[in-house]
Parts: sequence; structure tokens; C-alpha cells
Amino acid sequence: MRHTIESAIQRPGRAGTHVRGASSPLAAATAMAVGLTAGIAGAQTTLQVPALMTWSDVNALTVNPDAEDGRTYLYPDAVTRDADTDQDGTGSRAFISWTLDSGLGESPGIQVVTNDLNFPRRNCLMASGTDATSGERKTCSDPQGSSKRFRLAITEPDQPVDLVFNTGNADLVYADPIDPTAEDFEVGRIYRVIQKYINDTGKRLTGFRIEVGFGTGDSFVPADFATDDVAFELRTNVPRAFFGEYREDDNGRKVWTPGEYATFSPAMFDVLEGRYPGETGFFDDDIAGLVPPQDVEAGDKTQYIDSGDDVDGATGIVGPTTVNYFDMSANQAAGAGLAGSPLGYMLPVQLLPTGIYEDDDGDPATEGELVAWWDGSDWRYGHEQDFAVVSDDQLKAWAKRPLSEDEVLEPPRYEIGLIDDMAGLNVDTFIYIGEDFDVEAHDTLTLRFTAHSVESDTIAGSETPAWMAAGSEPPALDDYRPSDSGGSDDDDFLGCSYNPRAPFDPTVLVLLAAALLGMGLRRRA
Repeated sequence: MRHTIESAIQRPGRAGTHVRGASSPLAAATAMAVGLTAGIAGAQTTLQVPALMTWSDVNALTVNPDAEDGRTYLYPDAVTRDADTDQDGTGSRAFISWTLDSGLGESPGIQVVTNDLNFPRRNCLMASGTDATSGERKTCSDPQGSSKRFRLAITEPDQPVDLVFNTGNADLVYADPIDPTAEDFEVGRIYRVIQKYINDTGKRLTGFRIEVGFGTGDSFVPADFATDDVAFELRTNVPRAFFGEYREDDNGRKVWTPGEYATFSPAMFDVLEGRYPGETGFFDDDIAGLVPPQDVEAGDKTQYIDSGDDVDGATGIVGPTTVNYFDMSANQAAGAGLAGSPLGYMLPVQLLPTGIYEDDDGDPATEGELVAWWDGSDWRYGHEQDFAVVSDDQLKAWAKRPLSEDEVLEPPRYEIGLIDDMAGLNVDTFIYIGEDFDVEAHDTLTLRFTAHSVESDTIAGSETPAWMAAGSEPPALDDYRPSDSGGSDDDDFLGCSYNPRAPFDPTVLVLLAAALLGMGLRRRA
């Protein structure tokens, strides 16, 4: 429904406040800002409109909330949750974790943020915790790369997973005063869903479906935009006036981008010019993932977004997995000698490849950079070195500089670990909530996820990875450490080798005496 500004100004008298649960992290600050500016000419304008208030635990259970490795289990419904008396996740279909690279994640791992005026879309669903730079509560406008994505790990494929949020009416704060002479405009909110979608099912995935609706489990009811005024936003550009920014040259705000719907980490696949100038993704400098999604409803709003099961006539790929992930051997790694499709359909964490990471500050608390990966028979570089096999000399040099888990050492340092970015997608969707959404009829809103799996060794791209075969496990990095290197980890950097446990050699004294004699003769001459 569209309104003139005059009718929109009258909305606070029509909509009373209806809040379930605690307020959003910015609610107190918003109320203070409204109070301070209410009587000032040119002050911010606020309206009371529907909003997401908090995450709901109606079908969830958080265990070990004070531990960094705690998690929030998601069950089909409250009955299944309550039956898990051991609180070990029995009957759950997914979990949310708050283990962030910064170490500053907090239970329950997810939060709602409303009215962050420094964020282009104003609202978001994101990870809960503290920002490492500011020390403040995490919010939508934190810098890119600051662990804003909440981590949803799916453990049951082909079964719906429900995330539930409490709804209510809250202040809609406009960045600029409303101009009574402006043209008609929309009233509503858009929440950016900032998440990491992790495949922990044990099976490969061809894609997934995401829906918006009400209820959980068998009681889930899909939303109807025509009557419920809630859906996924499909407009790629939304006028700034919707977000309270009034400009004569309104070029809109970027919102939905199909090509960024579900992508692998840019550290693996992408040009990183925006975050780290001059760096590219390890496996390719083009994005990879499940993009674009194949199946959405017509129009600029949709109740669901689905990866679909269409078969690409040229590649034979089911769904939208990009070829640079599905079949590196025939694309960016062509001619490198890789066998088959090393990755295929989206890997689960149970089938992840192993990599060698370089830590450029020697600190075990920070994340290293991938420098090589194990293909089942060889360690290989990434696309910038044309997937060449890493030499034994290089492996020996890395092995002499192990990363300590207990102390900061002189960098660079190296360690072996699973490449977990290969089983996780950065997913970006946008929930539209219009002013006619009825919070009395729907005091919660549900996001439903359903993963589409493929059985192993049934079609091309579903093969068991070469590195999982018996006898093909990656060697330990320490296996490449020369036996005569002893306890020194700086041999290559010092240009010599010394073994304190080697037997004493008297030749050393003879050579030393000869050198001293030579020096004396030169001085006398």
C-alpha cells in the first residue's frame, strides 16, 4: 500500500506498540534520539510500523552459552526440542554457532538489529557479539570482514529448518525530516539477512530453498504477500526515499543481487580488491557458488527463493553450482593435471580438503592465508601459480616454521588445517515487511531453509573426493622437516643447518685453528 506523506504522518495514532521479548540492540538509542529531537525544527521523523524485534527460541535450545564453542540447536518444533532431555542435539536439524574469527561471538549466535542509521538498508539479521575494533555491540554497519554473518549449520538434508523471529511495532526512524511536498512513498522495512550457510549434512548439496512464513514444523504456513505484506525483496534497486533519504537525484539503494545470493568465501573465489587490494581468491578470481538462483516467483516480491533442479544442457550440472567450483579441472585449472572434478557439488564438512596456511604475524589467535591444498596425491598451489605442484624444497622450508598454538613466534609461520570455506556459503537475502503486516495476527515470522542433497557416487560431481580414499590422506607438515634440522626452525632463513644432538667432529677445531693462523699472518704482513 502506498501513501502520501500526510497520511503516513498520521500512522503513529493508528498503530500502538506491540512488543514481544526484549527490544533490539538499538531500540534504547533510537528512543533517546527521538526524544531529543522531537521538538526541534528539522528533526528526524519517526513512524510506528511493523518490525522484527528479537530472535525467538520457540523451537531452539542453547547449550553452553558461556563457552566459545557452544551452540544453539534448531528442532522441528518445541515438542521435539523438549524431548531432547540430554541436550545434545538429538532430533535437531541444524545449529547456530558463535565461534567467530575475532573470538568475540556470543550466545545465541544470532540477533536482530533495527534502525541502524549508518547502514544503507537500516536493518539486518546478523551474528551476535562484540565488534573487535570498537568494543561495542555488533551491528549492521560494522566494517566488511568483521564476522557479521551468523553461522547456520544444516545437519539434516532435505528437511526444513526453521528460524523464528518475534514481531512487533517499533519506531521507523528516517534519516531526514519528511518533506510534506514530496511525492507518494512506501512505508516499510527491509532486513538484510547476513548469514553463513554451512553444509554439515555429510552429503553434497545441489542447492537449497529459503521461504518466509509462519509457524514451525508441520504447522508452518507460507506467507502470502498480497494479504500478509511480507516477502523477500527482489528489487535490485530501491528508492532512497524508502529509507528516509530525500534527494533530488535519488539513484536508489542496492538491495537484491541474484549473482551474490549464495557464494563461497571471496578468499577462495573472488577478486578481493574491495577488502584487500591486489589480492585474489585462492582457487579463482571469479565468484563461485549457487548463483544465480533458478526459481523465484514472478514480480518484485517472492515468498521463496529456490536453487531449483534444472539441468544445464552444456555442463550437465543439476542446479546453479558454478562451473569454477564444480569442475576446476576443465576450467581455471585446465592443463594442470588434476584428475576428474576435485570439488563437484557443494562439499559437506565431512569431506573437506586440507590446506597449508601461512600466518603472517605468527599469532595462533589470528587466521592464516591458504597457500597450498592437498588433491589426494600432491600439495598444489592455487590459480595464481596455475595449480602447480609444490616442490619438496618449499614444503621443507614451510615445515621448519611451524605455528605454535601457545605463543606468538617470529613470522611467517605455517600450519595444516581443513579448508572450511569450501563447505560454507555467504548467503544474502532481503526480507520486506510492509506497513500492513499484522503483528496481532502474526506475532512471529519464520525463515525456513531446506537443503537439496545428492547421494554419493550416483552422478558426475558426487564422487568421493580423492583425498578421502584410503592411503590418500595428506601428510603432516612435520613429515617434511629434515631429520638433521633439530630444534631450529630458522634453518632456511639463517642459511645454515645445525644439529645440537650430532656427535662432536674434531675437524671443526682444525679448521678454526687454521683460520685464526691465517688471520695472524695477514696482520703481520
